[in-house]
Amino acid sequence: MAQRMLALGTSNYLRKRHGDGYHVHMLMKTAPHTPAAEVDRVKAWIVNNFAQAVINANNFHGQIRFSVPASSRFTVPDSNSSSTDDDEISRYGEDSKIRKTGISALFTKLESNKHDLGFEYYSVSQTTLDQVFLSIVGKHNVEEENYEKQNVVQKRPLWKRMVR
Repeated sequence: MAQRMLALGTSNYLRKRHGDGYHVHMLMKTAPHTPAAEVDRVKAWIVNNFAQAVINANNFHGQIRFSVPASSRFTVPDSNSSSTDDDEISRYGEDSKIRKTGISALFTKLESNKHDLGFEYYSVSQTTLDQVFLSIVGKHNVEEENYEKQNVVQKRPLWKRMVR
């Protein structure tokens, strides 16, 4: 147990300070028999499109999980433009790409590539307070209460073993 206050604030403040991001869970159409090459292709797409994404190491049976900071900027096609210029531009220009932030940009990016990448379902969620708690505890290396007592084998005195 830490025996001191590790963090103080409202739930929104703690979430923003210690875990402000979106968690994406994708399920491939070919799950649970998704080939490794297909999963690798999707992971490469994630890395290329979400520069700060952290891909979960435990991806099994066609399920892929990754996290993206909420402050990330995503380049998404402008639905009002027909140009194919790849340069980053302002929202009010005549070019084809717009830099957007937030959950709407994340949904736009996922929806526009859903068919090409071959995933059937996906979910996007914010960091939970449980994840915030685990993040804070992990940063401060807090051990469980009575951790040492539980992991130490207690030896009985010789006379107690003989009385038996």
